[in-house]
Amino acid sequence: MQPACPTCGRFNLKRINTWFWRLNPALCVNELVLGQRLPKTMFVCQECQVPYLERQFVLCPSCKVVHDGRIWSGRCAFGNWLGLVCPNCKARIPSLFNFTSALLLLITSPIWYLPYRFFFKTRAASGPQLTAKKQMPLTPLRSARMGLGFAIPMWILSIYMPVLLGTEHVTLPLRERFVLGATPALLAGIVFGIGIHLRLNRKPKKRQV
Repeated sequence: MQPACPTCGRFNLKRINTWFWRLNPALCVNELVLGQRLPKTMFVCQECQVPYLERQFVLCPSCKVVHDGRIWSGRCAFGNWLGLVCPNCKARIPSLFNFTSALLLLITSPIWYLPYRFFFKTRAASGPQLTAKKQMPLTPLRSARMGLGFAIPMWILSIYMPVLLGTEHVTLPLRERFVLGATPALLAGIVFGIGIHLRLNRKPKKRQV
């Protein structure tokens, strides 16, 4: 059953496409190192005349409460390695995995699986203190920070990916990769920051009655 929008009360929520998060290999740093997770299912209201960022919602499958997606932003976006936590019933909200993260976890499973199986799998869900207070609008400064947060993992990945693939002997030395990888990563961060600012501040078109 499709949930109703908690803002306007209409049954006009549309599922958000999450393939960008799944396919971008740089985001494995966000998931595995920073603990940033994305819900498997997110919705956006197609009627509310507010920016896209304020129209995103997350449904808790346990208590069926529809939460403002901005709850898991800012400081609450980090440290969620075991998954997102519903602020209403404290149950875990199913989160998706980046494909690169899933591959790295599969390769390293002999190291982490047993500790997870016996010590963390049944542990009560925990995470940053979540509050339902309204977040600040997406300003150009916040968009620039998001672009920087996108560029840094790409930069790190460009430096160390040859090491992970075992091809460092046929690529540039580490020092040169360190310098040359910064330019494309910075450009990608600028493009991402501008794109995310335009997208998340976009309002839906008013339907003619």
